[in-house]
Amino acid sequence: MSGDTPDNLPKEAKITSLILQSQGIEDCDPRVVNQLLDFAHRYTVEVFQDALMYSEHAGKNALDIDDVRLSIQGRVNHSFTTPPPKELSLLLITNDVIQFLLELAEERNRTPLPLLTETNGVRLPPEKHCLTAVNFQIAPECDPHTTPPSQTKPMAKTCYYELLGVSADATSDELKKAYRQQALRWHPDKNYHQVEKATEVFAEIRSAYEVLSDPHERAWYDDHKDAILRGANFDPTNPEAMSSGLTSDVLMKYFSTSVYRGFTDAFDGFFVVYGKVFRAVAEEELKLGPRMTDPARVALLQNLDFGQSFTHAKEPITYRGDSRHLYNLVDFYNFWTGFQTQRTFAWHDKYKPSDAPNRYVRRAIEKENRKARETARKEYSEVVKSLALYVKKRDPRMQAWNEEQQEAQRQREVERKKRLDEAKQTRDTAAATYQEPAWAKVDERAYERLYRMTEGEDDYTESDGSDEEASANGNSQDDDSGEALSEAFAQQASLGNHGFGSATNTSKTTPQSTTTATPTNDGSQGSPGCIAEAVGDEDGDDTIEETDPLQCEPCRKRFKSVAQRINHEQSKKHQKAVQQLRAQLLAEDELFG
Repeated sequence: MSGDTPDNLPKEAKITSLILQSQGIEDCDPRVVNQLLDFAHRYTVEVFQDALMYSEHAGKNALDIDDVRLSIQGRVNHSFTTPPPKELSLLLITNDVIQFLLELAEERNRTPLPLLTETNGVRLPPEKHCLTAVNFQIAPECDPHTTPPSQTKPMAKTCYYELLGVSADATSDELKKAYRQQALRWHPDKNYHQVEKATEVFAEIRSAYEVLSDPHERAWYDDHKDAILRGANFDPTNPEAMSSGLTSDVLMKYFSTSVYRGFTDAFDGFFVVYGKVFRAVAEEELKLGPRMTDPARVALLQNLDFGQSFTHAKEPITYRGDSRHLYNLVDFYNFWTGFQTQRTFAWHDKYKPSDAPNRYVRRAIEKENRKARETARKEYSEVVKSLALYVKKRDPRMQAWNEEQQEAQRQREVERKKRLDEAKQTRDTAAATYQEPAWAKVDERAYERLYRMTEGEDDYTESDGSDEEASANGNSQDDDSGEALSEAFAQQASLGNHGFGSATNTSKTTPQSTTTATPTNDGSQGSPGCIAEAVGDEDGDDTIEETDPLQCEPCRKRFKSVAQRINHEQSKKHQKAVQQLRAQLLAEDELFG
């Protein structure tokens, strides 16, 4: 087994390793698996050979399960030591009993296992010990005193509501309570005297609760209950039953756990029974459908396979069909859950068009026949899709795959949250260590002055809280207002050198010179449009540019008189223009720093 990994081991070797692990043997020599496989193959073939001998001696045409049981019992009685005496087994476990069992084990272990030669990989058993050497076919188990296997009647179906002992309008709580009662009553552990029957009834009870507890499946069951209970006598294991054609009533039979025994690959197991059912539906579609023009649909019908118990949901199934078209179990269910039949369903015609006396009656007959065919076609497609959903929900392979998908989704969600947390932590760290650059810092007082000036608050004065200093300087309120306005415009010029427009009249003054707003006829101060703007030159001198008192720079208008300009400044249009200009200046200052 050198070089082998759990991924490329044969199925039998994997099962043997799992059996060893279940017994607490986590690691062993690879040759142990070889010896166990060799023993299993030899023992199985010898059992079948003895069973064939018993079957031929009894004059049977086929090997049945009774022959196999007889062969196993004969080999057990012949090969193994007889059990301890009955009186000894009834005694309590004492030192004598333990000593007896140890001696028995030592005697049995004296027989060595067959030697193995050094080989690479898992050694196959000899040809005579391979199951493929002889085509062993075991007939279905049946009672020889009743009917032969081909005439065995299917197990009678029971209404799910009757099986649980509830009414058709039972609530979910009533269903749960009834299911618990019936499950406790028919559990195989509590019916040791009729284990086989209890197992079948318990499986039916569990299936009934699974269907009725699901609102969608319960509604579908209520609509088709009569057809399910009436289910046609169709046996998928009988090839002759496939040739008569499938109908909705035939498929209704398989909405029950009574049609299979366990999730095994046996002839009556879950995977064999439903695999043959869907294969029969595909063959009927290819045989009775109209001419197929879609090659993709033909490839699906010809190559889709239900697989076996060990088939993975995303593993390509290559048991049948063209190797160029490989499909997996997910493709299988995607096709059948969206199935739309193309069969003609001409046998559902109500009337014969040839019996029509005239063309008007013939058209009416054809219309009724088309309606009947379409109804049957729709019903058949819905039954096939519902059966596929029913099987998919109970398929252990799809359940395992869904768990894998959910786990992968959970892992992706954890990774996504981890990335978000890391990004948030990075942003928080950057924000905590952020320092505002010098170019982004602004003078809030200068913006406050500019805001008040653009809003027309000409009487705004800024006080530093020292009235004595103001009195000592001997400046009036009007002078303070003029100085504040001049300082504001000087600050604005130093930030971005953006004014309200080009000056028309300029004059040179000294740095100590102050310019007040142009008084109006009523004694009020002028607006920002007529305020002197101070600009500092390179030599440190201040240049005062006096604007035209009749010019409104924000609105780009000139008036004939100061009174007319003052009235204009009270209008909403002028105020809106001033606000827009102020916003533009602030944006430019922020942009250019």
